[in-house]
Amino acid sequence: MYRADAPADMAMPIDGARDASSDAFTLAMCPASYTITVTGIDSRYRLITGAALIKAQHADCKDDVPGATHLAAFQTAGETAGVAAAVTSSPIRMFVGAVQNGGGGLAANWFVVTGEPLPSGLWNSMEPNDADGIENGSEQFGLIDPMTDKLHDEDSVTTNGAVCECDGRAIDPTVEIVITSAP
Repeated sequence: MYRADAPADMAMPIDGARDASSDAFTLAMCPASYTITVTGIDSRYRLITGAALIKAQHADCKDDVPGATHLAAFQTAGETAGVAAAVTSSPIRMFVGAVQNGGGGLAANWFVVTGEPLPSGLWNSMEPNDADGIENGSEQFGLIDPMTDKLHDEDSVTTNGAVCECDGRAIDPTVEIVITSAP
């Protein structure tokens, strides 16, 4: 059985291994620092508790295993809540791989770093809201607050920790540009 959300050239069985034997990925290939697991999710996670800008946190996650690690790309409320349980031990908020590409409304045009639309129902009450409730592109990055299992939007010039994910999935090039071109 294959993940419906995986790109065709990276179709992955639910157990986390790719079909192509030349670039086969299994969760055993995740770095030892990826110790957080969520029941029913074929990923491993690690927390970065040092505060930095989104661009630095993005780079830190993606260089662990290029093409296989990235900021956490939540697909379900259960995954978000499972990781949030680990984040509650941190004193700071954590960037995740939720990125808004363009305007079009407060909840419109939000994607996860692997390119799929951000599933609905993951936002904290009143979020995303661009701080003043007016869509002006000022808060285009998602984070998880240690006090909730929901997402909150944030700007690119505030420093936060981050949640990295190891799942063998590549970062979408369009989302990569949004993150790396942020101020």
